[in-house]
Amino acid sequence: MGEKRGVSGAEEGTVKSSAPQPVRHARAKSESGAQADAICLRRHQELVATPLDPKTAGISEILVASARRAAIERRAADELGRLTPPPGLARDWRRFLSYNRAQLRAALKLRNEARADDIDGIRSGSSAAANLEFHLLAFASRVGASHCASP
Repeated sequence: MGEKRGVSGAEEGTVKSSAPQPVRHARAKSESGAQADAICLRRHQELVATPLDPKTAGISEILVASARRAAIERRAADELGRLTPPPGLARDWRRFLSYNRAQLRAALKLRNEARADDIDGIRSGSSAAANLEFHLLAFASRVGASHCASP
């Protein structure tokens, strides 16, 4: 009788301790990812509505659009920074936030270059922005925020 209870208890303990964990982690990932995704979807829509092509636009157009885009990036970075990731994603989440803040810095740099009438700086910054988007794409998918991977 003691053996039966031990086997039965071990089976119950295994089921109880391992089954809820992945479900909770997946739910927390999907909740924080969904919140981040909503923020990034709005950011993406606003950036699309504020087009900017530094290769063809004039300084005044770049100045206006870059200031608007920097404000969009700042709001998104602030909102994303207030979200709390599940413990299992903390490291990826920090990297994800880091690349979002890097996008903000790139937008601010572009705005400052436009203010300084620095055409060469403006044009050279577009390749750095593409590199940031590549890294952001990787971490956005890890945390479940697919819209954060869109430029």
